[in-house]
Amino acid sequence: MKKVKYNENCLFIGRFACGDVVSDGQTVKTEMIYRHVKSENTFRKCRIINTAKWKKSPFKLALLSVIAILRSETIILTIALNGMKFYFPLLLFISKIKSKKIYHFVIGGDIVENIKNNDKLLKYLKLFNANYVELKKMRIDLENLGLTNCRVIPNFKLLNIVNDDEVEKTFQKPYPVCTFSRISEDKGIADAISAVTKLNEDRGEIIYELTLYGLPYSGYEKTFQSMIEQFPSYVHYGGVIDFTETSEVLKEYYLLLFPTYHKGEGFAGTLIDAFSAGLPIIATDWNYNASIIKEGVTGKLFDAHDISALVEILEYFESHPNDALQMRRNCMLEAQNYSPNKALEPFYEDLKLYNQHSNDKHISR
Repeated sequence: MKKVKYNENCLFIGRFACGDVVSDGQTVKTEMIYRHVKSENTFRKCRIINTAKWKKSPFKLALLSVIAILRSETIILTIALNGMKFYFPLLLFISKIKSKKIYHFVIGGDIVENIKNNDKLLKYLKLFNANYVELKKMRIDLENLGLTNCRVIPNFKLLNIVNDDEVEKTFQKPYPVCTFSRISEDKGIADAISAVTKLNEDRGEIIYELTLYGLPYSGYEKTFQSMIEQFPSYVHYGGVIDFTETSEVLKEYYLLLFPTYHKGEGFAGTLIDAFSAGLPIIATDWNYNASIIKEGVTGKLFDAHDISALVEILEYFESHPNDALQMRRNCMLEAQNYSPNKALEPFYEDLKLYNQHSNDKHISR
């Protein structure tokens, strides 16, 4: 689709890496949207407000935000609940003075519950030009609550997708498997370790070797360090992978384990990483996972905390390497759907629409 250029200023509000290690989905998504829009030269100038370390100087951030919003015609939001509490009222107030076009990329999968718990949130969202959610089911859930200005933009990443030769890679015991997410209790890290440990110990041999990738969540560092000290020889911590290089690392693994039960799980970016690496996914049937992972095609699902079910799936893949190979091929094909160019088409369509009809469906004075 041909992109349209605009002689106006754009402001991105969200979590940016700014040289730090990137490990969370919100920051990765913010960076991907910003980099793509900027690379297309869509706007005269793109500013950013980085909310990543707002607690260090909240008053300074608030002042900079007001100034930046006043100077920008288009606002792009990639903020979580805490950011909404501050920026949504601020944007409404400023827009009563000066019209703004506002595009909101929803982060995570708990927006429906947040609206149910906060009526004001729905009123703000209705005023934006568009709210972009990651899944069709999420859009339907929001429409049932009365939010009609939603469009689906799946999560996406600019990654190298494995080629035909790489996806045909064969594996031998012990099969290398991994997790790739934030290291926290609700991402099911302990469940992944328990399942691999149980299978190996019950069989009396090392069937699987497990590597954990990701940044330990604040408050979970000590717990995880204690876990590391007790790891068996076939469990390892691999550290943090740069978000632009994930497929290059993950393609060397047989399976991805994603036993999450994180309350706010939406379209987890790690699933795209796995698709790009041609990596079948064993995941919990949690939140929206079943809308993304095709059972028996790109992976298998099990109930959260059901260690026995996870062990059974691991045993299945041990004895069905040809099925795993076919899933690798399927994942490689699935990855094509999550490139920035394809995913962001609805956003660029809306930019064109609302710039042609600047008085339609946006916050006005």
